[in-house]
Amino acid sequence: MYLERCTNEQLQEIYNDFQATEESIKNDIQYLIEWLEKQPHLPKIKDEEMLTNFLLRGKLSLEKTKKIIDNYYTARAIMPDIFEDRDPCQKEIEDVYKYASYVPMPKLTSDGYRIVIFRIFDPETTNLPTPENIMKATQIGLDISLKLDKFRGMTVIYDLENTSMTFISLLLPMLKKFFALGNKVTPIHYNKFYILHLKPAVEPLIEFARGLVKKELADRVVFWKKSPTDLVEVLPKDILPINYGGTERPLEELRDLWCEQIKMYREWFESEKHIKADLAKRPLDSDGTQYGIDGSFRKLCLD
Repeated sequence: MYLERCTNEQLQEIYNDFQATEESIKNDIQYLIEWLEKQPHLPKIKDEEMLTNFLLRGKLSLEKTKKIIDNYYTARAIMPDIFEDRDPCQKEIEDVYKYASYVPMPKLTSDGYRIVIFRIFDPETTNLPTPENIMKATQIGLDISLKLDKFRGMTVIYDLENTSMTFISLLLPMLKKFFALGNKVTPIHYNKFYILHLKPAVEPLIEFARGLVKKELADRVVFWKKSPTDLVEVLPKDILPINYGGTERPLEELRDLWCEQIKMYREWFESEKHIKADLAKRPLDSDGTQYGIDGSFRKLCLD
């Protein structure tokens, strides 16, 4: 396994933060299984590990977790361009990872956070991926995390050294959809966002992105003005890649290993591509809409 699993001690600390126990988690999982059985529009999920990960993303709140599950399977129904035809071995997806990708670090921090680094690896390529394939490749990684990875949250490093106006033009059409997915479909507790090599041309994009999230999240953005290798002042040296001052393998090598890990789940992506909400059977929400939290989810995703 590329991703080192959360230890029992780390998991217990996370449970303790929410006054939960292994027994209460088992009870919550059983509740969610029974709740799903009663939802006419949702698939009947019984994967206990995945349901535990939904709970962790809902901060062990059953009500929050139910909304996340509902939004996740609704998104799978209304965004087939992102959630269907997701063979991680197809060339279009491989090209995305070669061009630019989010790479999770193999080890968790001692307090249970997963560090993820985004970087453009091949800025000179003329074979640019489409915005849809960038979104699809990103969601593939998030779904692998949802299936496998138990953690307290994420710390994200955005290395913008190779960012160009070409990449910004690719990113802009999908920015709202990207944040809809991140905020409502596969939400994660983010500890910090470190922005490296910020360029004047990118600043408006960063400010626009900050405006799409809650203020408490925007306030966690750190514009790193020191050398990337100085990140070891604030992040564990044994987790960061060698090209960021750490002792872990180079980021390019970790990217390749992560891609190989994803490809191992090719059959899983094929088997679960039809697991989604049946919108024709979805009950109306209290406000009379049919698409999730405050009626805006579908509109935001399809803008």
